Amino acid sequence: MEESLNGDVKLEFDEHEEEDKKTDLSQVGFSVDVLNDCPHTSRIGSKLEEGLIIDLQKMCDVCGELGENMICAVCGIVCCGRYVNRHMIQHARESGHEIVAAFSDLSFWCYKCDTYLSPSNPKLQCILRPLTIAKFS
Repeated sequence: MEESLNGDVKLEFDEHEEEDKKTDLSQVGFSVDVLNDCPHTSRIGSKLEEGLIIDLQKMCDVCGELGENMICAVCGIVCCGRYVNRHMIQHARESGHEIVAAFSDLSFWCYKCDTYLSPSNPKLQCILRPLTIAKFS
């Protein structure tokens, strides 16, 4: 589950969801679709340094919060997400930088496509490798 520029959450429920709107969501299966080839990945890393080192304890560059932070995959700014102060959404709107990576689960999100991106996309590797090293070393 991730945020879009308008703050909506994108979930796809199984075919039974429409039949019973009162169903306990913990009992309903859902899936998250990932996009294998996002057209916006061409901008990834265009402003990042070679040999990027990521500090997963870095605070939001705007408000100083530590929770739910993400890194912009275009310029490397670290901002908090939707459930904190929404500074990454603000950054995406103001800069046009569509793709972010979450520190918590190393997932990639495209604000323009409004979906998760597959981590197997080769264009994401310049961010995924340093994220993985930071998370698991």
